[in-house]
Order: sequence, then structure tokens, then C-alpha cells
Amino acid sequence: MTSQGIFPLWLLLFAIWIAAAGASLEPASLAAGVALALGIAIAVARHSNIWRDVRLCPRRAFALLRYAAVFVREIIRSNLKLLAYIYAPRLRLAPGIIPVRTKLATPLGRLALTSTITLTPGTLAIDLSGETFLIHVLDLTTTDTEEATAEITGAFEPHLARAFG
Repeated sequence: MTSQGIFPLWLLLFAIWIAAAGASLEPASLAAGVALALGIAIAVARHSNIWRDVRLCPRRAFALLRYAAVFVREIIRSNLKLLAYIYAPRLRLAPGIIPVRTKLATPLGRLALTSTITLTPGTLAIDLSGETFLIHVLDLTTTDTEEATAEITGAFEPHLARAFG
């Protein structure tokens, strides 16, 4: 078993545990979180190489924080856009599927990008093949791949590239 990738994954899972536990920082809760996060991290590291290339450093951590802020902003913007569609007198949508190319090189970066796209209201990542995603868009404004790539991934990709390489 390789130990590469266990610590970053454990740290992420433990942070999720703390967030889910709310204000409860009781020793028993923290101990359970440490143990559970470590167990999951070891199990995942045994069967997946996706966390192997993750390197922790302040620059990458700051990039993840900026990504999180951009992600929250884009979620709010997308929800407001969908709200406008819902309350519009006439529903004028142009749904479609478009290929989008990414410059992210690592599997974890691509996973984060596809998850981000799927979690953003109005878009859904359907398929990933190499550097190309197929994205279902609720209101497709362009059929040009480069333009769609900039519109869909432009806010996220630079931050994910700095965080995951």
C-alpha cells in the first residue's frame, strides 16, 4: 500500500467532518472524525491513484480558497438566473449539449471541474473523454466550443489549475 495521497485526503475529509459537526468540537466527536477520515482515506488511497499527485503548500491552499469563493459566487449567479427563467412570463430556453475542452492535466483537477459544473445550476457534465467534457446546458447561448468553454469553465479552471496542477 502506498501512503501517497493519504494526508491530503484525510485533511479534506476531516475538514468536512468538522463542518458537518457544526460547532461541536468535543474530544469524542473530533476523535471519531479523525478515525473515520483516516479509515476512508486509507481505503481510497489503496484503490485509487487520483490523490497520489496532490501536494500541499500554502499557494495551493490559497488557490482552493479562491476557488471556493468563486464557486459560491457562481452558484448564486446561476440560481438567480434560473429564478429569472422560472418567473419569466414566457419560458425561452435553448437546451443543448456541447463539448467543452479543459486544460487541466491532473485527474483530480478534472474531477473537481466536472463536479463543479454538475453542481452549478443549469449545467450537467455528461461525459469525460480525455480533455473534452460533454456538458448539457439548460440555456445554450453558443455552439462554438471555445466560447462555450470560456463561458462554462472560465471562472473555475484557473483556480483549479493552481490548486491541482
